[in-house]
Amino acid sequence: MQIYNARYADNNQRFIMACIASFISAIVLGILFGWVKSMLMIIPSVLFIVIGYGIAWVIRKIGRGVTQKFMILGAVMTFLSILVADTCSIVGVGAFLSNIFNPQMWSFALQAWFSTYLSANLNSILGLILRGIGIYCGYIYSVIL
Repeated sequence: MQIYNARYADNNQRFIMACIASFISAIVLGILFGWVKSMLMIIPSVLFIVIGYGIAWVIRKIGRGVTQKFMILGAVMTFLSILVADTCSIVGVGAFLSNIFNPQMWSFALQAWFSTYLSANLNSILGLILRGIGIYCGYIYSVIL
């Protein structure tokens, strides 16, 4: 019975629970943000900071860790959520959900993501900066200080 009680779980069990919970929250937040982004036809990139903080909150609440592996998990899951959000806004939520396990869709999404955000205009630079701040928030706020 002690495995199901987070108070008695050791550090590795809490990390595994944080991995599962943050993966689910990253996918859900990415799909929701991609849906909002595709419906509004605007890019509210400031919300990537909210996504980073939301995933960090889940990791901090579930994992209650103080080591750097929780911080790295927060940054990786925030990047995953940003990638899912951008993919959902490019191909649509329905196409994303129907092709989620298709490697061609992920290669197309990465290629579209790099071609969009590595161009030299002001919107792409600001978008990358705000995505970086979101990943930084996911990194910093994932541990109990």
